[in-house]
Amino acid sequence: MKVKNIIISTCWRLISSEEHLSNRKTFQRIDIFHKTLEFLLEKQFNKLELNAIPDLSLINMIKNDFDIVSIHNPIDMLEVSNDSYCDNISSEEKTKRELAIKRTLNTIELAENLDVQNIVLHAGSILPKKKDWQKKLLQANDSLLLNSAKEWRKKNKEPFFSNLLFSMEQILKYDFRVNISIECRNYFYEFPNPEELQKIFNEFADERLKYWHDFGHSEMQQRMGFYTHIDMLRNFKDKLSGVHIHDFHPDKLDHIAIGDGEIDFQSLWKELPDDFLPVIEVHPKVSKDKFLTSLLLATKLHKKNSTLKNAN
Repeated sequence: MKVKNIIISTCWRLISSEEHLSNRKTFQRIDIFHKTLEFLLEKQFNKLELNAIPDLSLINMIKNDFDIVSIHNPIDMLEVSNDSYCDNISSEEKTKRELAIKRTLNTIELAENLDVQNIVLHAGSILPKKKDWQKKLLQANDSLLLNSAKEWRKKNKEPFFSNLLFSMEQILKYDFRVNISIECRNYFYEFPNPEELQKIFNEFADERLKYWHDFGHSEMQQRMGFYTHIDMLRNFKDKLSGVHIHDFHPDKLDHIAIGDGEIDFQSLWKELPDDFLPVIEVHPKVSKDKFLTSLLLATKLHKKNSTLKNAN
């Protein structure tokens, strides 16, 4: 399954930097989505990771023109709140967990119908969210706050982590061929950190469970002081199925164009396995020109390191 070309996440949209998808009606979102796909076809970019599809009926059209390589769960994320999107699989509320499980199984069924081998999964979080701590941790090197945040996380992770394990058990008991790749997250109160990810793999000896490395998210964790890229890439290299590629800058945060941030992609790329899915996942606010530059830089990086590994 070696992929020579960079895959594009459909979370990117062909809109101006002044526009915002959140303010758009469904028909406007669909129109923007169509224009984005037309642009990608024009540029001969034909490999996609499906993410944030404004209308699921569009998938029939997409599969005729594109090679769908991965699907970000849940594919119907615009039908519910963002809170449900990220947290329900570990929620204290049974009805929310059941809905999260159902929607994940729906994504798996879609992947099987499209002959897609991978879905990307968010593993939930600890509540209540501490966004004010997150902001402060990214802005300053505050060891006292970092220690407090680590202690708070350790003290409050239950029952949320146990709920996550329960949800995973309910999902994995079904017979399917799709890989479920658990993604590292950007907020310190989200699952999993390296210890938690190892516990998940220990709990479920299931070859369908994989790890998905997100460069921007891991960079945020590293800068706050919770874990590093290397912690994840070296410990879970044999489980890694793919990466989300986007840059990070302290003033702009993540999902920005490659080259606009400070991530050392060159050194980190050497830590990746030979076989994985490389997916560009930049924000819709990234301009067309910067999107194309990101794609060019990622392609050069991927090809250069693939050549070096093959030579060795």
